[in-house]
Amino acid sequence: MESKRSFWNIFTRGNKSDLPTPVSIPDAAPSSAPQISWRELHNQALIEAESHPQSDKCDDTSMARANKTIRILTEFRADLPSIPNVLIVGLGYSTNDLQISINVHRIAAHLQEQHLDYKMTLVDYDPKIIQDVQERKFLYCIQKLYTEDTEDGINNAWQKYLGDADVKEEVVHSHQPQLTFASYYSDNQDDFYSTERIFKKGIRKAPVSEIFLQKMAKNEIIFICDDIATADLDQSEPHDYVEIINLLYLLPAPKQQLALNNIISHLKVGGLILLDDISYFGINPLFAEKNGWFTSAIAKEMGLEFIRDMNHESRLYKKFI
Repeated sequence: MESKRSFWNIFTRGNKSDLPTPVSIPDAAPSSAPQISWRELHNQALIEAESHPQSDKCDDTSMARANKTIRILTEFRADLPSIPNVLIVGLGYSTNDLQISINVHRIAAHLQEQHLDYKMTLVDYDPKIIQDVQERKFLYCIQKLYTEDTEDGINNAWQKYLGDADVKEEVVHSHQPQLTFASYYSDNQDDFYSTERIFKKGIRKAPVSEIFLQKMAKNEIIFICDDIATADLDQSEPHDYVEIINLLYLLPAPKQQLALNNIISHLKVGGLILLDDISYFGINPLFAEKNGWFTSAIAKEMGLEFIRDMNHESRLYKKFI
């Protein structure tokens, strides 16, 4: 009888000729489900990666998005090396009514404040988002949103960035370099979404951290403009921490499998990964509880140990093999 092969070995070596004949996905489907080989699944995923590219229309995010990662990096600070390598997949762009990818800067500033000589790998499918991070010199926050003074509100997020990056802010009342409003804004003062109304109340402006700019200049921050299912992560060293949130629900199951396989194969043993499942209405679910393929058994065979739920939609794992 053929010896049992793990999900990890079968899937990651799916392009080799030594795969066993058809097997079923462990714990992921009823016993009556048709059998499928990992070779077929692997090839199907590669085809879908080319024929169904990741959407570039779902880039809405919030300045508070980085909070989960910041909490994790704070709690596990003692477990991080002195030069942690952080991978962020899916950077977000439409942030609180502005076209700006701000959460990368919040995470980098937090690492700076922790006196960690960090490296980063930033992956996004959309070239305009990659370009925004590469060229940005100033960050902005709309004043009318700044009054949200909750733990996960805009006020605390903005103030933490200023303190972590050790930068000063100013309030501006006119158009500025690299200040771009969401597409639904206009300069017509009679419109509900009027830039004139925003300028009257003011917009907070602060520079990008000088350390972040220096790290880009030294190629310590690597940019990869590609679909994470097939992106070449060999361009950077193995990672100590990975954030992939607000993204996997955009991918069909075979591409989710390719993406996680790609990421985990470049995650150090002991490294952490934060991922989520926001597959509302049952679209492209990930977690088994939402009828997805990612069961606890598969997570274990992929070398991931469950640490805890961060909230109802996101989970933290550690790589143990």
